[in-house]
Amino acid sequence: MVKKLLFATLIGGIIALAMKKTRMDRETWTDLTEDEARDRLKQRLPAKIPDEKRERIVDTVVTKMRDRGVLMDDEIDVTTPEGAMDLTDAADVAEVTADA
Repeated sequence: MVKKLLFATLIGGIIALAMKKTRMDRETWTDLTEDEARDRLKQRLPAKIPDEKRERIVDTVVTKMRDRGVLMDDEIDVTTPEGAMDLTDAADVAEVTADA
């Protein structure tokens, strides 16, 4: 009985670690711009793959990431909290007043 409980605990711990690693990996790829995703993918692909094939692979992966909404837009919308300006920062205030 104790062996079964220890075994179940061990399996549960392994599953929890795998889920945590998956979540952390996903977070490193979320909200990247397209250029950042392309650079990161090119670094991870082996150098022995021909450049033309690497570009096709990167294009395919980035397209799928964009379709899933994983990538961040290159231009940030200032009406959203992620793109909102900090009006307590003098540089942001100067930018807003210069545009007006």
